[in-house]
Amino acid sequence: MIIGELSARTGISARSLRYYEKIGLLDAERGDNGYRYYAEDAVDVAQTIRSMFDLGFPADMVRTALHCVAGRHEVDGDAVRTRVEQMRDDIAARIAELTATHATLTEFLDGPDGCVPDEGVEPPTGFEPATSLLQVRRSTN
Repeated sequence: MIIGELSARTGISARSLRYYEKIGLLDAERGDNGYRYYAEDAVDVAQTIRSMFDLGFPADMVRTALHCVAGRHEVDGDAVRTRVEQMRDDIAARIAELTATHATLTEFLDGPDGCVPDEGVEPPTGFEPATSLLQVRRSTN
């Protein structure tokens, strides 16, 4: 299949598919006309690559994982597992940070006056305090 068909079947842009090929993640044969021709399994491979990138896997890890999926045994399965566990833990830490940020923003929005500076803190010269974000939000709804 040519790149347009692979793009249509996967929902991945032709530009991304060319990038996957350029960095050695996706194989394509070149025809005499210069077109890229992909094997039928390229659909699954491309979708796996995109999913892994969406999850934050770096290209070298995607490459390693593709070798495992393809049944090639030149990779160290324990090393791959360790790296995937690290990535999972990193994602969990990011989720915790985002959850804390979400709670802080919710607290701000639910507060009676929005953002109010601490007592005794002088605003910068020329600063005119605006109506609180919460009041502005309520008046525009």
